[in-house]
Amino acid sequence: MMRKKAAIELSANVILIVIISSVIVVSGLMLFFNLKGQAEKYTESIEQQTQEQLRALMLSDNSRVAIYPNELIIPRGKSKMTTVGVTNNLDTRQTFQSSNVRLWNVFYYSSPNSPEQIIQHNQAVDKYNFYKIFITTKSSGNQFINFGYINPGEQEYKNILVKVPKEWDKGQYIVTITIQNSSNVCQSTSGCTVYGLAKLYITVQ
Repeated sequence: MMRKKAAIELSANVILIVIISSVIVVSGLMLFFNLKGQAEKYTESIEQQTQEQLRALMLSDNSRVAIYPNELIIPRGKSKMTTVGVTNNLDTRQTFQSSNVRLWNVFYYSSPNSPEQIIQHNQAVDKYNFYKIFITTKSSGNQFINFGYINPGEQEYKNILVKVPKEWDKGQYIVTITIQNSSNVCQSTSGCTVYGLAKLYITVQ
């Protein structure tokens, strides 16, 4: 009788442990997807004030492309958002996109007078994986910024979430983002017509 009671208690404990473990796993998955969804939503959201700043920047000197803020101070392991704006100064409706993120030019300066060092994309190393460092809009799949169709005289804006790796050295990083006119069929994003450039200055602390 005692053995039967002990066996029942053991079975009940096992069932309880399985239930608790299942709840923990499900809760963890829900939290993961919730945080991922919030990050994507944050990347897609653009404040009205930022749009007005970019519009003013582009109209002031009739520039095609602008980025605001174009200077970011980010501690290692942290992230900040910036926004790229494109104005269609052409006579017809056009489509625009950035070059592939892996092709962005990144130069590092340890101090104002130090020689530049070229930082190149390497998907196998997180420290140099631009797809994980420069997070673009969800619709672009983190490979380029897709501005879609823009009517003549109008603007479109897209966010970039910059996630500085913990392994990055302190100093300044200058990122050059190429915006291309992708209306005509081109074999690759690197083969599209260059429409304008945006420079982002990142100070890593």
